[in-house]
Amino acid sequence: MLTLMRLALLSMACVVAALAGCSRETEKRQFPPRETATETSAMETKMRLVVQEAIRQAQDPANKAAFEAGKIYVNVEGLDMPVVGVSLPVDNTGKQVRVSFTDDYFKATPVTQLARDALDDFRRAKAGEPTQKPR
Repeated sequence: MLTLMRLALLSMACVVAALAGCSRETEKRQFPPRETATETSAMETKMRLVVQEAIRQAQDPANKAAFEAGKIYVNVEGLDMPVVGVSLPVDNTGKQVRVSFTDDYFKATPVTQLARDALDDFRRAKAGEPTQKPR
């Protein structure tokens, strides 16, 4: 009798565990899929072009140097939305300014406009002015 009760309890535990595992898979599928390695590589390449164009457009040598030393990032983990951007050093202060674009805006906007936006945002951030809303 005791063995039968243990078997029933074990069976119920297995059913609950199986159902819990299935619901987790459903939750995972609700999020949009991450970009493939090819898409990520393409976004990184376009961001490099944006940085090169920003260097070309920059008139202040300090801004050129910051963009030359910048580090590109694509799809940072832990953010609400996918972003593409560059982390730029600020005049030997040890501080960093992160200029980023939302995934959709980045894909839809030409390189020259993105470079102009990046330079404007960087200038505002260095001056302590508020930057624009996320693009």
